[in-house]
Order: sequence, then structure tokens, then C-alpha cells
Amino acid sequence: MPYASVDPDDEGAVDGFGDLAVSPRLLLAEYERFLLAFALEVETPTGSTRGDLGSGQVALAPSFSTWIDLGHWWAANTQCGLEHALESNESELFFRASVIHTLAPDADHDAAETDHDHDHAHGLEPGLLSLILEIDMALALSGPEDGDIEAEGIAGLYCGLSERADLRLGYVFPLSTSQALYSGLTAGVLWHF
Repeated sequence: MPYASVDPDDEGAVDGFGDLAVSPRLLLAEYERFLLAFALEVETPTGSTRGDLGSGQVALAPSFSTWIDLGHWWAANTQCGLEHALESNESELFFRASVIHTLAPDADHDAAETDHDHDHAHGLEPGLLSLILEIDMALALSGPEDGDIEAEGIAGLYCGLSERADLRLGYVFPLSTSQALYSGLTAGVLWHF
């Protein structure tokens, strides 16, 4: 469940919780430096629709995602899928890509990374901090925005809170001219189960 603060030009600053999303994943392929997974995200309308913090409806989003270990504490993630809002019957194709660099705390940790047995069932190791740069793009396939493309970037941090929980903080900024995208701060806790 993200917490966001946005500043739409015409409404003034808006902050609050966004929609709660649960996204169980099925690991399809696992190698030392590569993962392929299928997920079905279920988004519930828990966020306020003011300032577009929440959608106001249930949405389903099946997707495929990859994780690639680039070495030396660098990784890349991609995700591609289709989101469908149940009440409005609107759909969009989405794509996300990110580059992540984890800050190794010391030389021993850095040396251990090359021999590290990647346990993909957990999040970031507690106490580790990662820098993330992400791009999110969406193509509306139906509804009033049919054919519109939206793109936004996120620059932020991941911090491992426990074996199963990560904290994500970031600054979101529009990359397209869509009126629905705003600059702002976002924070969320990711729970790995």
C-alpha cells in the first residue's frame, strides 16, 4: 500500500494512501543470475480518488517479470502485463523497467556477493540499501483514453527492513505530457510472502 504526496497544478497538494495491491507470483524459471515469474496483481480501491491516489475500483493485472543479476551489486528488473479495471471495463498494457544498485556495506560483503546463493524468496537483506531508477509506461487499450501513452520515472531507495519486508521511497516524475501524471513523493512497504 503506497503513501503518496502529489501536487496537481489545479488542486493543490494531495497526500494519502493509494490502493492496496496484492500480487502473488509463480516462479517459472530460476537460475543463479536470472528469474522469470508470472504474477496476478489484485488492486483494491482503498486509496482516495482525489489527486488520483486511488482508482476507485478493483483491477486485475496479470504480468510476466524478469530479474537479471548484472554483477557487482547491479540488477535489472522488467515487467510487462495487462491491467483491467472491472467496473469501468478499461484496460491498459503496461511495461516497467528498472536498474538497481545495492550499496555493499564493506569489502567482505562485496566479496561474498560473487559467491552468494541468491535466495529469491526473500526481499533485500536487512540493513542493505539500494538505489533504484525506474521507468513505467502504459498504453490505454480501451476507455476514454484509448490509444494514449503515459510514461513516468521514479528515482528512489529500497531498504531491507527484515527478511520479508522492504521499504521503498521515491520521487515520481512525468516523462510524458499526460495531464493525469504528477510529480511527487511515494513510499511503500513491500511484503514478500
